[in-house]
Amino acid sequence: MNKKIVLKIGTSSLIKQNSTNEEFLNMIAEGISINMKKGFKFVLVSSGAIGLGKFYTNIKNPKSIPEKQAAASVGQFYLISAYKKAFDKENIQCAQLLFTASDLTNRERFLNIQNTLKVLLKSNIVPIINENDTVAVEEIKIGDNDTLSALVSLLVRANILTIFTDVEGLYANKDDPSTLIRRVKKIDGYLYDIAGQPDSRLGTGGMYTKLKAAQIATDAGISVYVISNKRVKEFFKDLNKDIEIGTHFEPSLKCSQKMSWLKYNTKTKGKVIVDQGAKDALLKNKSLLPSGIVDVEGNFKRADVIEISDQFGNIVAKGLTNYSSNEILRIKGSNTKDIYNILGYKFGDEIVHKDYMIII
Repeated sequence: MNKKIVLKIGTSSLIKQNSTNEEFLNMIAEGISINMKKGFKFVLVSSGAIGLGKFYTNIKNPKSIPEKQAAASVGQFYLISAYKKAFDKENIQCAQLLFTASDLTNRERFLNIQNTLKVLLKSNIVPIINENDTVAVEEIKIGDNDTLSALVSLLVRANILTIFTDVEGLYANKDDPSTLIRRVKKIDGYLYDIAGQPDSRLGTGGMYTKLKAAQIATDAGISVYVISNKRVKEFFKDLNKDIEIGTHFEPSLKCSQKMSWLKYNTKTKGKVIVDQGAKDALLKNKSLLPSGIVDVEGNFKRADVIEISDQFGNIVAKGLTNYSSNEILRIKGSNTKDIYNILGYKFGDEIVHKDYMIII
């Protein structure tokens, strides 16, 4: 079997009467235990650190970044302790991983995290992941754990991402339970309109962020389910067959994990501006050569992710650069055979190779 399942657990699912919801966590641990014996692998992405921190400290309404960080530092301890207690009952070992957006946008750290997760899953250890709220600030925050769960799904190359929430799924009209959308083939502007804006009382997300997460994951060929936290037992029971609860977002044609990382999980460090000929070549799946570059913006290093735009400011693509901004300024407009003569060395003919580029 060896299917990999990422489960996103929200704050509203975890907290009950100012403490951890032990009944819910026990159901999660029991369901994972039963299905691990069938060959499934599980990764949890769990919110709740800040929410629990409110109850175990006198920081009752954290608003500033330092207050949220302080609440998270206390709450994370209670959160992982609650998980350990539930998994101990099933004789399952769990692990804690905390990271920020900068850990995922850096390719080397991304691969290091990925390798750690590979070893944990191979060893039948359940990773429990949360954003590192203790050190995160607005500039480096992933934003919400719905998005984090989608990025983790890319990390582990999951088959299924399931987001547990406090409603049955995505409704065409959130005030009318009969309008539950059972299956979504394509995520479009209409769905974002009906999803609305984040409005969760306890957490940071809402249906809007769950839709965003679903788009990231389905674009990489991963099935996504948004399911009520009251349907946990049904979900685990149905893993060996078609899951017929909640809203199912069907996967699109699977693109490579590397392309998904470039598309959703990187911050660009600069930009090169290209002429019309180079733009046309890029749109025909060609690499970017120095001859088509007319200008450079920003200060970046070799192997950074950069944007490629036309002369009117339209972003055409982004990818990993073979040369730094200073090097490109020296060789822009030149023929590939002249790179060595200009720089005194050469990393390759291409500024950005087509295999490390994605068209926007």
